Amino acid sequence: MAVVEANYSALPAWQTTRIPGFGPGILAEVAGNPLWFASTDVELAPVPASLLCLLAPWCALEGRTLTVPANSVPADLADNIRSATALMAFWWRHDPLRMEVLPSASPGPGPLHPASSGTALFFSGGIDSFHSLVSNPEVGLLVFIAGFDIRLHNRSTWEALVHSWRELAAERGLRFIAIATNVREHPVLGQMRWARYHGAVLASVAHLLGGQASRWLISASYQLSNLVPWGSHPDLDWRFGGGGIEIRHAGAELWRAEKLASMAGEDFVHRRLRVCYANPRAAGDCGQCEKCIRTRLIYWQDLPGVHCASMPAGPALAEALDLVPKLEMRSLVRIYRRFLERATIDDGVTKALRALIMRSEGEF
Repeated sequence: MAVVEANYSALPAWQTTRIPGFGPGILAEVAGNPLWFASTDVELAPVPASLLCLLAPWCALEGRTLTVPANSVPADLADNIRSATALMAFWWRHDPLRMEVLPSASPGPGPLHPASSGTALFFSGGIDSFHSLVSNPEVGLLVFIAGFDIRLHNRSTWEALVHSWRELAAERGLRFIAIATNVREHPVLGQMRWARYHGAVLASVAHLLGGQASRWLISASYQLSNLVPWGSHPDLDWRFGGGGIEIRHAGAELWRAEKLASMAGEDFVHRRLRVCYANPRAAGDCGQCEKCIRTRLIYWQDLPGVHCASMPAGPALAEALDLVPKLEMRSLVRIYRRFLERATIDDGVTKALRALIMRSEGEF
């Protein structure tokens, strides 16, 4: 039976352009809608590899055959992408990628970008990012993506973070690159589950910036004994590398509390740390979303007397815990149970922690 033409998606080409409000960038039409990346810090390399990282998971999920011109991407990258989508398909129960390589009369693009060296770190300013920075002295470049964790419409917040991370990089003698993208606002790609897809977006940026560094670090969100299928994972991240780009998952050997405790004496971390995901603001974290509460618990338990400058004083930690209806994932319950197991006094915070775990465990 012939495959319906609509089930095919061709790898599009990047066009160099200027993105209004964001500066020089590159744009491609994906499913009839513009997808773009922009940066005022560096010229982005419009390589097909970056689009392959973005579109392969979507095509696999949608059951589409992705057609790729011959010689447009390195063979090792194509093999790795097939492997990545096969793992994602196993985790999330869909078919792996079907990739069809089309004949091409052209000899191919040659090297994807100029020879590069050095190590870059995707930097959000959270505990995992700071720990990767402190524990990997070979890092020479920090990259922040507006439109990734902080949405584009929250411009005052991501501009404040760009300013802070640019200062941080200058203080530590590092290079810094800020990039903006509309991937989460894209009518098609933006509908994919971010928890499953964000690692592919980071990989895409690594290929766009391949001329800036050859080794890219993605900071681990989960400790090795508490791993879950996730868009960034030690078994997945490296599979988006190839063509001279290495992508490494960093820091999964430690719990997040252990990471922050190991940086107790690093004043610059506590001055600049930003963790809020639910309600980030230019002035600082909200102090009461689940991720903020989790961070406050680390300071309460492992760093008494150390102050996180971005975290407001209120509401009180016990009250904030009581305001959380439940924990949404088993992996989070395990993290909070670890807090409870290490508690040394049965105070108001401990009681609120125990109550949150009890009302959450009944959901699983």
